[in-house]
Amino acid sequence: VVWSVGDQIAIFHGNNVADTYQVADDCANSQNGEFTKIQDNGSGERLDATVALYPYTDNLSVEKVSEEDSNGDAYQILGFVLPENQTYCADSFGEGALPMAAITDIDSYSLSFRNLLGAIKLQLTGTESVKSVKIKGKNGERLSGEATITVYSDGLPPMISMSDENG
Repeated sequence: VVWSVGDQIAIFHGNNVADTYQVADDCANSQNGEFTKIQDNGSGERLDATVALYPYTDNLSVEKVSEEDSNGDAYQILGFVLPENQTYCADSFGEGALPMAAITDIDSYSLSFRNLLGAIKLQLTGTESVKSVKIKGKNGERLSGEATITVYSDGLPPMISMSDENG
């Protein structure tokens, strides 16, 4: 997985309001990225960590929560919507199709992103055209819509949970 020109991330650096950062053009097609703040979205409630999310979307917030399974701090990112439709992109993922999250100490500026979901790779052969592919949960599980993302400071993998709302 590599960064693309124009990729943007949300960084909650010590507060619960995310600023918008964009990958440097010379980091395109690289697994490592350097990001520049392109929009300061203000400040809010203070946090003890830096939390980040790819892709950036409006209306995100983060809050510290108690998690009995964690030996460290846990933070939930709210307001993320996993899209129902994703656009095909040759030789890569569609823009924003593989969400990732990161958490680090408040004094660190190095983020190690972890994927929130898996990916499905289709290798089609033949001469017919495919206009769309529809994927459904085996037992009606929600695969798109509003989601909450939880990140853990103790190294546990991030979790994504879908809301109960229809979608």
